[in-house]
Amino acid sequence: MAHLTHALNAAGEDHVGIGSDTILTPFDTSAESMKAWDAETARRKASGVAAPGEGPAPFVTGLNRSDRCAVIADQLLKAGYPARVAEKVLGLNFHRVFAETWQPA
Repeated sequence: MAHLTHALNAAGEDHVGIGSDTILTPFDTSAESMKAWDAETARRKASGVAAPGEGPAPFVTGLNRSDRCAVIADQLLKAGYPARVAEKVLGLNFHRVFAETWQPA
């Protein structure tokens, strides 16, 4: 939330959005699962198919759950941001930018 509120303060509510470029399902952080994750990451790196920076598990502590968007919205509201800010951050800003920039050929 510190990064998100910093971005909102620095860029303004019309220029911040949460991307979903990772899995949206809960991520198993048990020792067994993390060992398997690390082994698969090592295999991908060794075979040359890993993406740059690949390795760390794709989650943020406290957001490792399927309702992470609701958690983010609730935290924004608790921090005093109006509902419109949460809506913009969680998708409306992307919708606006795509509508303004993606034109039919």
